[in-house]
Amino acid sequence: LTQLSTDESALSDAASHGAAGRRRRCAPAWILDPRIAATMVLVAAMVAVGSWWFVESERARGRQLRQDVNSIAEAVAADVRRQVTTSASASWALGAIVQAFDTNFTYQRFAVVADKLIGSHGGISVLQLSPMGAIEYIYPLTEADESAIGLSLLAHPLQGAAGAATIRAYPEQEAGLVGPLHLFQGGIGIIVRHPLFTTAAPTYAVIPPYRDPATNATNAVDCSTPALRERNCYFPGPKDSATGAPTHFWGFAQVVARTDDLLRPVNLSRLTDSSLGVQGIP
Repeated sequence: LTQLSTDESALSDAASHGAAGRRRRCAPAWILDPRIAATMVLVAAMVAVGSWWFVESERARGRQLRQDVNSIAEAVAADVRRQVTTSASASWALGAIVQAFDTNFTYQRFAVVADKLIGSHGGISVLQLSPMGAIEYIYPLTEADESAIGLSLLAHPLQGAAGAATIRAYPEQEAGLVGPLHLFQGGIGIIVRHPLFTTAAPTYAVIPPYRDPATNATNAVDCSTPALRERNCYFPGPKDSATGAPTHFWGFAQVVARTDDLLRPVNLSRLTDSSLGVQGIP
């Protein structure tokens, strides 16, 4: 019996080796062909190189798109800065005319000058004159703007300190820019305030009180004592260039530019006309 078992084991091992040999002998011939193997390696290499090239091409395309967007953004930003400067310069021109006419400056003269400045500078919605910081002249005067007449900036609870700082910063800083903000007349825009100084202005500014249009509450600048007058109402300017006489704060020449008016000369339509689509441009 022991001999029989040993013989059966031997037969089983031989059968297993024979089956394995048959499986090896049954492998497809193309797997063993070196030419086919070389071709497969070449194809795999080509696929790898192609994938790398595609990825690198997409990366290069992304870099180029970013460069194009940056170039367009920089060009538009430069044009916007240039237009803001151009629009703001109208306040200097208006101020020079006010100083030339001094106390003889009337609304009729203001309207003629303002109309020409708005037409020549572009990007301006409204021009204003504010003697002692209170809005008095507005051009063009619309129904929405009428409610702004008499608004006293220097006595305003929130904007008074910034207005006084703009006056005291002159001439190192010739104008103050406020915004973007919600305008009193409606819409969003910026305000450029250019302080004016004349020899005819009083030594101490006579600042009208601010009246809140919603609550009718008032707020006044306290100049009741000599110390308070020096601190709150004394705004000396540079000496008159012609006579050397001292000058004092007369008021503000103001440029109000709603965003749509300010950007109209910039021609933002080129952003949508280019091969790149820019979201948020009407």
